[in-house]
Amino acid sequence: MTDKQTAVEVLARLPEIASWEENTEELQVAAALQQGQADAGRVRPHAEVEQARAAEVGRRLKRVRQGNAHGTPVDEVFHDIHARHQG
Repeated sequence: MTDKQTAVEVLARLPEIASWEENTEELQVAAALQQGQADAGRVRPHAEVEQARAAEVGRRLKRVRQGNAHGTPVDEVFHDIHARHQG
């Protein structure tokens, strides 16, 4: 069903004396419901998102620990910074 067909169907269910505001509100609700149905396939459970985020953080941390752009392992950089602030 096209958006126009949906709009015609929604408006046909309203009484003839419905105001512009009522018509607009009903169309907005119908559009939101239709968008929600379209988004339903893209929604992921929170636990799945957290697991994916943790995996990505792990991959990035591994790359960082292997060396930064200058080839210096980050642990050495952190150690040097920490040592400078201690003394």
